[in-house]
Amino acid sequence: MKKRNNKIIVLILVGVLFVVSLLIFILNYSKDDSSFSILEKKWINDNTSTVIDVSVYNDVPVYGKNGKGVIFDLLEDFTNTYGINFNKVSYQISSSTTLKDTSFRVLDNNNALTDQDILLYKDSYVLISPNKESIDTIYDIDNKIVGVLTSDLSVVSNTLTSVRNISYTQKEDITELKTALDNKELEYIILPYNMYIDFIMENDLNILYHLTDISKSYVLTINNKTLLNIMKKYYKNYQTEKQSEAYKTNFLNEFFLANNITEVEKMGYNSSSYTVGYITYMPFTAKEEKDFVGTISNYLSGFEDLFDVDFKVISYKNIEELKNKLQEIKIIVDTEKRRTGMTIYEYLKNPTANLQNIIEAYNLDLDYPHDVLEEVEIQIKYEGYIKKIEREAEKMLKNEAKEIPEDLDYDKVPNLASEARQKLKEVKPLNIAQAIRISGVNPSDISILLVYLRKQYNE
Repeated sequence: MKKRNNKIIVLILVGVLFVVSLLIFILNYSKDDSSFSILEKKWINDNTSTVIDVSVYNDVPVYGKNGKGVIFDLLEDFTNTYGINFNKVSYQISSSTTLKDTSFRVLDNNNALTDQDILLYKDSYVLISPNKESIDTIYDIDNKIVGVLTSDLSVVSNTLTSVRNISYTQKEDITELKTALDNKELEYIILPYNMYIDFIMENDLNILYHLTDISKSYVLTINNKTLLNIMKKYYKNYQTEKQSEAYKTNFLNEFFLANNITEVEKMGYNSSSYTVGYITYMPFTAKEEKDFVGTISNYLSGFEDLFDVDFKVISYKNIEELKNKLQEIKIIVDTEKRRTGMTIYEYLKNPTANLQNIIEAYNLDLDYPHDVLEEVEIQIKYEGYIKKIEREAEKMLKNEAKEIPEDLDYDKVPNLASEARQKLKEVKPLNIAQAIRISGVNPSDISILLVYLRKQYNE
């Protein structure tokens, strides 16, 4: 009898546990990761009259600055959607302050996200300069002076350990960095892109390189588990449907402010459509059926979305076809001695000849944009020199992977220029690719170095 009673008790306990588990499942069930459970819906209904304190940064361009930005738009949309209000307590990113249980934060590169964080944006660092120049790889800033904020020095220098001989100038704030740049104390600055987009635009600086391995994370941290789950589901839809528009609006506001654009100018900034001419040059530009494709098309599409402008693309014949046509068309040219006939191609080798003037003078039907005509003229005028450079470049490319022994004594390499010898000794490049990119080392020095390596190491 006693055993039977024990079995009944066990069965009752199992039944109770099953019912409780089922109830918990039902209360927390949501049909997908964007819909709310019964408990989450109840929490929203119970808190419609509640005001939640939230810490908001107020000095981050586009995302949160002077009471406007993406995070303010997000909170306003959440309030309009669910009726839950927020008391926004502002703070400065640069200041040390105690944050609320719900807070918008910016995490440094070495700070990992927690289970309480919702990632809003990854702000990668960029290399900026007042000069317009081509930086193809980060090794191009070898032997250069780079400015960084003191707070960023550790993460930047640790990330760029493979780039030898960078000299870092650290400053406490952005104003000191700008002064150092103006005084030619440094050549570049490395900063998080969005955090200082206002500084970049106001000072007309150029972004030369993106350091995608270093970034700051913009997060929304929520310690209340139920609110966290609700916000995660809400943000998934907001990110898909509304965030890009919020970013565009706030970016444009920052752009207009930085460039002192008037209200009248704002109204007309996107009223025009722009025509872009291109020639097929993959992977940058091409046409598939009727669509413009390639890397450039992606940039134009993003620009259209951001600035609400329209681009009309026109395909032009390639440069080689134009050059061939110029070899066929003959014109009469008056020289000091006589009148003579020659092709436009031949005539353009004359330093004073101008292709645009020829087209107008002879009323030629050459439907090409000005930039293409100018490029062809340069190629024809300097054809011999360009071919020589191309041959040298091809040789260099073939030899880029060639390794340079670490113990190589550059003093024993004959005929090297003094500056090149000194720079090579300082940098100690591991291969020819790195040696090519050292300022002060010329192609002739690389050729001498290659000859020496072949002889010395029987290659």
